[in-house]
Amino acid sequence: MTFLKNSSLAALTASRFILLVMLFFVVLPVLAQEERQNPGEAIFKDWDRNGDGVLEKNEIPAGPRKKFEEKDANGDGKITMAEHLDRGGQRPSRSEPLARGGGGDAAFTIRQTWDQEADGFERPVYVIEPEEKRKDTPVIIYFHGAGGNAGGAISKWAKSFPERLVVAPQGYNSRWNIQGESSSAPDVEFFEEVIAEIGERYEYADMENVSLIGSSNGAGYINRLMIELEENLFVNAVPMVSSLIKAQHDGDTFRKPSGDTSDYDMNADPIGAKNILYLHGTADRTVPLEGGLRGGQFPHYSAYDTAWFWARAQGYEGEKQVSGDGADLGNGLIVHEYEGANVTFLAVEGGGHSLQPHRAAAIEYIREFLEPGIEAPTPTKRPAVSAPPTPQ
Repeated sequence: MTFLKNSSLAALTASRFILLVMLFFVVLPVLAQEERQNPGEAIFKDWDRNGDGVLEKNEIPAGPRKKFEEKDANGDGKITMAEHLDRGGQRPSRSEPLARGGGGDAAFTIRQTWDQEADGFERPVYVIEPEEKRKDTPVIIYFHGAGGNAGGAISKWAKSFPERLVVAPQGYNSRWNIQGESSSAPDVEFFEEVIAEIGERYEYADMENVSLIGSSNGAGYINRLMIELEENLFVNAVPMVSSLIKAQHDGDTFRKPSGDTSDYDMNADPIGAKNILYLHGTADRTVPLEGGLRGGQFPHYSAYDTAWFWARAQGYEGEKQVSGDGADLGNGLIVHEYEGANVTFLAVEGGGHSLQPHRAAAIEYIREFLEPGIEAPTPTKRPAVSAPPTPQ
């Protein structure tokens, strides 16, 4: 009897053990999988401000709003949960590698068609997510310089901003289309699609707190976006080592191209005020601080002109700051503040096109500039100027 009793207890214990194993290795993973299904539900509910179970266009943030008509399958002016979650078989899953680069697999691509790519071209976008994917995580988008590799450059910025979602799109032919590059890609539209895709894929991203950082040709791209975008899709702009080309400003008014970038033939009124931090090395020979010809062909304004033009666009009515007007921070950085306009120009003493030997101090200043999550300034009307100023 004792033997049978012990055998029964052993069998019962074994049964319980098997049940526990099934719980941990079968049931819990299934539950976890169910929990992970349809991650877009959380963002749908967050956007659905009135809780009526559908999304209207004014409830969707500016970036993802670009895809409203695409998502509104029946054209009734509203998006249901089913329409929101439906990928229509057009987009690969987030885990699929889409393109290779120096930094590994791209997170996604944007397909565009233009004169150089009549059959369409998949443009890669690299992403490094923060370890803690908290709600309303700020977004940083980095634009490389001419000849740069987004996949290789992104890790440095992710290390500087580990708590943010860091994104790095790749320019076509490793260039951004400003004027005279080997790319005629529709880069303004590309950015709009990147913003929409980020908002849809990363539900924890705060699309109201997007910061752009760009170096050289990538800074020129930021200037184009600030001038030409028709929606205010970012709040902070940090262009480094590239001033405005003279085609983009006539001394009084910003300009944009109606077609290709060989001719900036239209007046432009930048949409939405930004927090602007512009950096330039005083010894830069590629794009000189005092302006001049890039590549012997394309005239640039000076760094001082560039900062002043942006300050005027955001309500500043005072005189232009020039060399000797700034405050020396003692670490190789000289700061020029346009108070009330949310524009800061940072001259890097002795800095070349890479901002060396004070690049580390400059990057730390950028981090401090962005760290507080600065709110966008109140847009103000750009004052009229009776006569174009004489550029330096």
